Amino acid sequence: MQKKHAFATIFIAAVVVAAAVVALVYTSSPQNGLLFGSDVAPFTTGWRTAEGQDAELPGLIGTDSETVLVHALPDTLPDDTVLILKTNYLYVTASAGGSEVFSWTGADKTLFGNSFGLSCYIIHIPASAAGRTLELQLISPGGGESRIYDMTLGGALASAALIINENLYTVTLFFILLSAFVLFTILVIIRRKNLTGRSFRGFLYLSAFIALSAIWILSENNVLLLLTQNVASTYFCANLSFILLSAPMLLYTQRFLGRKGVILSALAALVLLNFVVNIILLVTGLTGFSQTLIITQSIHIAACIMTVVLCFWEYVQTKKLDTVEVFIGSGLLALLSLVAFVKYYLTGNPNSTLYFVTGLTVFVLTLGAGAVRLITSEMIKSKSFENLTALIPSGICKFEN
Repeated sequence: MQKKHAFATIFIAAVVVAAAVVALVYTSSPQNGLLFGSDVAPFTTGWRTAEGQDAELPGLIGTDSETVLVHALPDTLPDDTVLILKTNYLYVTASAGGSEVFSWTGADKTLFGNSFGLSCYIIHIPASAAGRTLELQLISPGGGESRIYDMTLGGALASAALIINENLYTVTLFFILLSAFVLFTILVIIRRKNLTGRSFRGFLYLSAFIALSAIWILSENNVLLLLTQNVASTYFCANLSFILLSAPMLLYTQRFLGRKGVILSALAALVLLNFVVNIILLVTGLTGFSQTLIITQSIHIAACIMTVVLCFWEYVQTKKLDTVEVFIGSGLLALLSLVAFVKYYLTGNPNSTLYFVTGLTVFVLTLGAGAVRLITSEMIKSKSFENLTALIPSGICKFEN
């Protein structure tokens, strides 16, 4: 038996090492596949402000509410040329040779009267604009700093492939979480009769948390820009799922903490209250998600930190394994959430969410593994109880002749 376990351990370790080697080579080596040819290239040099000063990109381009950048386009352009522009959620208007070719501004209102900037823009440049001056008008919705993080110019196919390649990590995490949600939900439904009512509700909360995590990760992904013409739907989906994210996690975790779980229940109620307030502000058009984002982020970070503290406290008192799993997962999530939070507010870079996405995935998988262990344990207990009752004679007493 020990030899079998040793072989299994070595095999798993070999697979992990092989995956790590492939991942390192993939991220460190240049792309030379069919879709990653030379017809897409960085377009961050040669830009000037409207006043004629050189603009150093990527980086901070202005502290005023509006900034204008100009650049001469190449003498020849293919018909499918696109400019990919990554910003800190700025409004953008692009003109070539004095003719507007793209506009996303505060005037582009949604159903509820709110507008928003994007972190990534795909701007089609017509072939007739070759040799002309490209002008970008950039406006910060909040009147703060304007930043550009990257800009490329190239063919549509190569540019689309570049976006997919840059987002493979989060797309992979989405499919991992989606698979975990499907498999775990099926397991809970199949084994429903072996679970108590409280356990069943708890596992449903965990399923909801996994589903919300997957939805948020996908909605935040720039790949969806290639698949939908209505980016407002993905924007609202990402924000609403993010606001609700920690509620089912708190309701699942509180079941391990006895009386201390009431603190997490109160935090879950706060998450739901924040959701209601955001919906009211959204429908009335008083403000948008970006203005209340710091409140939502603070609530989520507080939820993670409180979960870590309470699980550690519970383990010290009871030595229950359940709390160790939640403590490790929530600890990593809280740490990476703080890193993402600090980096976002220092740089404004939307890519800072990668830290949070990584921590969230690890946390979900940790909770999922612990939940599978709990389901298996309850099944074994249920089976043992059935075997025991089978040995007990029917009736109050057993008479023998």
